[in-house]
Parts: sequence; C-alpha cells; structure tokens
Amino acid sequence: MNKYDYIILGGGIAGSLLAWQLHLRKKSFLLIDNEDSHASSRVAGGMINPITGKRLVLTWMAEKLYDFNHRFYPRLEKSLGVPFYRELPLRRVFKNAAQANDWLVRCRQADYRPFILNDGDETGLFGIKTPFGYGAVLGAAVDTVPLLNALHAVLGNSYRKSNIAYDEIKPEKEHIRIGELACQKLIFCEGWKATANPWFSYLPFNPCKGDVLKIRADISQHTGIAAGVFLLPFGDHFRCGSTYIWDELDCTATEQGLRTMTRQLENILSVPHALLEHKAAVRPTVKDRRPFLGRHPREKRFYIFNGLGTKGLSLAPWFSRHMADYLLDQGSLLSDVDISRFSL
Repeated sequence: MNKYDYIILGGGIAGSLLAWQLHLRKKSFLLIDNEDSHASSRVAGGMINPITGKRLVLTWMAEKLYDFNHRFYPRLEKSLGVPFYRELPLRRVFKNAAQANDWLVRCRQADYRPFILNDGDETGLFGIKTPFGYGAVLGAAVDTVPLLNALHAVLGNSYRKSNIAYDEIKPEKEHIRIGELACQKLIFCEGWKATANPWFSYLPFNPCKGDVLKIRADISQHTGIAAGVFLLPFGDHFRCGSTYIWDELDCTATEQGLRTMTRQLENILSVPHALLEHKAAVRPTVKDRRPFLGRHPREKRFYIFNGLGTKGLSLAPWFSRHMADYLLDQGSLLSDVDISRFSL
C-alpha cells in the first residue's frame, strides 16, 4: 500500500496550488486529477481584475491578495520554467455617464488608488466602442492550461492521473484508504462536482455555467478590456468571457451561449472578429461568495478547499497557503471562509 500524509482529490487551480504549497514544505502527498478538459480551471478566461461589477466595486481582500499574487505568480512561473502570467492594464469601458461619474468617485478613494492607472479617458481605443470613455486598472492574465500541466509535471510521482469514485474512499482506524492508497488527511478540491460529495454536499454551493470564446480581432494586444464581457490577449488571439447560467449545469457549449456572447461582443467591438473556439464549463460558485475551507465537522480527517468561484485565479494563491498552514496546524482559518459557518 502506498502511504501519504495527504491526498488531494482534484487538480484544478485550488488543488494544484495547495499541492504546490505542500511540495514547497517537503511534505508527503499525492495530488490526483482526472485531467478533464472541460474543468473550469482549464476553460477559464484567465482574468485577474481588482475592480468589478456595475458599481465598480473593489474585490474582497484586494490589497492583500493582489500584493501576494504580484509576487507569487512570477516566482511560480520561474520555478516551472513555463510562461503563463502577464500583468497588463485592463480598460474598463463605461456603459453610461453615471458609471463614468462613479469612476471619478472611486479615483478619489484611498483604498482604490493602488489599483487605478488613470482617472478616466474619453479618447478612443481602436476597435472598441467607448462612447462614455473608460478607465484603466492594474490587472493580469493567467494561462491556466500550461500552468497546470507544468505544475503537475514538476510534482513527478506526487501527481497521478486517475478517476476516484466516492465509494472507493474508506475511512479506517489507522488511515483513509482509497484502493491501494492510504493517507492521514484527505482534501477534496473537485470543483462544482462536490455538490455530489457525500461528506460536503451540505455546503451551499451555487454552481454557475459560463461560456468562453477564443477570437481574433484587430485590436490592441497590450491591454485587456472589461465591458460587461472581457477580452484578454493571449499570443495571436483573445479570450472572451463570460456568460452566467445557473440552471444548465453541464459543460456543453451551446448555440444559445454563442449567440449571447456574440451579441455582447458586437456591442463593444467596432471591428470584425473571427471565432476560433467556443467552450463552456461550470464554476464552483458559492451563495455567500466566500470560499469553502476547513475540516468536516464529524469526519475529522476529511477537509475541503473549494468554492473559489469566478475569482479563483485571484483567490487561489493566498488561500492555498492559508489552507496549507491550517493542515499543518500552523494557523487557524479566517472566519469568512471556514466551513464551520454552516451547519451539517
């Protein structure tokens, strides 16, 4: 029997970065993933954006998370030897005069200033419709597929491609057994499919499907665009997202999703675009918009690190370290993310 201190089920951005934290600390672990090409971490558009929504709201824990990400991703990129991270300005296109005025208010607020690159611009962006102007924020683009593939390769024997069914998991007196594998602590990071997890399905997941397009268009490759939908440059193409569908939980890229995305693109582009690819995935979103971290209230050797939702690339680096500290008894969890906030 192969024995480990930790087994992580799910190798998306949450599980993989948690595995990386254990790797850095030279712990005994195994990361298991089924390498589903439709998993949300592999379909993700890749945007990191600190100011979001119609009201231009600073994202939760922005200062702490973005400072950490600014250091973490370049270091990981260097360790893996694969380029996947790029900091770039995001042009926030205003929908109306009221939103442009809201931007001016945000520019005067001290907690927003570290993320704002200008106080609003009425000059045009080539190929983008900007009747009410736009602002610029400090953002980033993450290419998740090369990140995950390279990280899994670096983990070597601490990574395994496999499908694990829940009924294969057997808590025993001395350890948790999964076939020929055994561990002391089991961490579930299986994304939205945790809604079927027999130990953690009581948590209030609220999964959300989203469509992502790959397109070509004659617009700047040096900036991202946020205008209801987002456009991020990756090499010779752009990724565009996303829809929010709550009642169709599958990974099928539908004609309806494509029509919705095309209509939104036509609202912001003043130049033609060519469709290269259309994918869809289901995100592990949560009703209170806070991740799920912690230990099962009854099965004390079972843990969860999940629910990063639409902001997984912003949240995963800092919270993977936070979760690793907790697993190693080096700190308690933030009350906002601890699953003890919910009753079994």
